[in-house]
Amino acid sequence: MPFQIYQPAMAEIHKIMQAETMKVAAVVERNMKKLTRVSGRHKIAKADRATNNNGKTRKGAAKEYYEPSAPGDPPHKQSGLLNQSIGSAWDAGTETAVVGAVTHYAGWVNNGTRRMAARPFARPALLAAVAGAKL
Repeated sequence: MPFQIYQPAMAEIHKIMQAETMKVAAVVERNMKKLTRVSGRHKIAKADRATNNNGKTRKGAAKEYYEPSAPGDPPHKQSGLLNQSIGSAWDAGTETAVVGAVTHYAGWVNNGTRRMAARPFARPALLAAVAGAKL
């Protein structure tokens, strides 16, 4: 009989824990999106794009280019696909919130490769959410 009395209370506690966990997951998701929102697109002066490194004039020079972010800084936005792929969900099997990016290259950007330094965005977002800091 005592089990039946406590079972509804446990279900209510479980719902509250799930709601609070999803709030934290939403904050982490929002922080990740803020970190990946910085644009890397910059305009080049007309004189700079009109000549190549030999000093000769070129035709069809690019009007804009993408400046890479510094190693260790969050990635600069180029197409916006990484930012759009960030999301969160509740995993009922393990009773945890899952936050991440689903693009195939998100792990390479976040962790780096042997030829590219890491541009972390997941861990700083999580640490900021845990600390309660605003980005």
